[in-house]
Amino acid sequence: MVYANLAGGLAASLVLGATAFAGPKSPPAPPTRPASWGISARDVSASWLSRVDAGHYAESWAAAGALFQANMASRDWVARIGAVRPPLGPVLSRRLIEEEVVHALPGAPDGDYELITYRTDFARKAAALETVVLGREPGGWRVDGYFVR
Repeated sequence: MVYANLAGGLAASLVLGATAFAGPKSPPAPPTRPASWGISARDVSASWLSRVDAGHYAESWAAAGALFQANMASRDWVARIGAVRPPLGPVLSRRLIEEEVVHALPGAPDGDYELITYRTDFARKAAALETVVLGREPGGWRVDGYFVR
């Protein structure tokens, strides 16, 4: 198992390991949240992951949340994610398997968070689990953590 602490605690880390998961056939319904919250955490997560998938790591850092950025300089994020994601190969498929609303995370201030988990098949790693942690900021949802195992 390879572990790289990217932004302190739960804020942003990558974990690679051999984990298989057989999730539900259809994506779960999104959690209920006020319409005033704007663009869904699910949509923000998908947009952010597309940047990472394309190798636009500095852009993914710029689109991340304040917690993520406060704990990891852009150059450090680019170096760490650049060492982990390319060996996995391109994304062949990604399926949402869980979306959870929480109000407390280890190492993070209390607030509104969503943990979105995908079952992802990469060219060189099948059945990986990716989790994107999003925090609700004044401007909307922003990514505060990323795990792949």
